[in-house]
Amino acid sequence: MAQRRFFVGGNWKMNGNKESLEELMSTLNTASLHEDTEVVCAAPSIYLDFARSGLDSRISVAAQNCYKVAKGAFTGEISPAMIKDCGADWVILGHSERRHVFGENDELIGQKVAHALESDLGVIACIGEKLEEREAGTTEEVIFAQTQVIAAILTLLCLHHCPAFQSKLSGCIMFLFPSFTVVYSNLCLQGFQVSALISIPLPQCLAIFMKSLNKF
Repeated sequence: MAQRRFFVGGNWKMNGNKESLEELMSTLNTASLHEDTEVVCAAPSIYLDFARSGLDSRISVAAQNCYKVAKGAFTGEISPAMIKDCGADWVILGHSERRHVFGENDELIGQKVAHALESDLGVIACIGEKLEEREAGTTEEVIFAQTQVIAAILTLLCLHHCPAFQSKLSGCIMFLFPSFTVVYSNLCLQGFQVSALISIPLPQCLAIFMKSLNKF
C-alpha cells in the first residue's frame, strides 16, 4: 500500500458567509503549503462552488454530507455526482452531528459511504462515541458497530474518530497521518493497513490550522 501524504482537513460546519469565507480563503491561498501536505476544506453545500472557485488548486474541497443515491425525490439532499459537479473531491460522512442531531444510523451511513466511493468521491468516514458511552465503558462496542457496516469497503480513504462530546465546541481540525498498520483488536479492521485521523478542538481554529501546514 502506497504511503499517504500528510492530510489536514478543516470542517467549516454551518458557519461563514461570502465575506468571511473570502477572507478565510485569502489567508489559506497565501499560506506556504508543503508539497507533501494534502489540504481539504469542507464547506457548507451552498458554498461548494464558491469555495472551489475561491480556493487555490492546491487545496481540495469537501462536502459535509451526501445521500446514498445519485438522484431522486429526496428534498434537501445532495448526491456525490452533484458534489463532483461543483468541483469537490471529498465528502464527510457519519459525523457525530449527523448521527446524534439528525438521527442517521450505522446502516444508512454505510450505504452512503458505499455510494460515495462507487462515485469516485473521496470519503472521510467518521466514527465516535458519546460522552456517556465512554464513561460507561462501552466505547469498543459502539465503535465496532459503527465500523462493521463499512468494514467491507476497504477503498475507504480516511477514518475520522469524532467523539460526539466534541460537537458543542466551535470546530475541529482533522489530521491524517501517513499510512501505517493499525491493529484494532476491537474493530473488524484488524490487520488492514489504514490511516489514523484525530480531532483537535479549536478555540483558535485558523491559527492552529495555518501553523500545522508549515510544520510538516
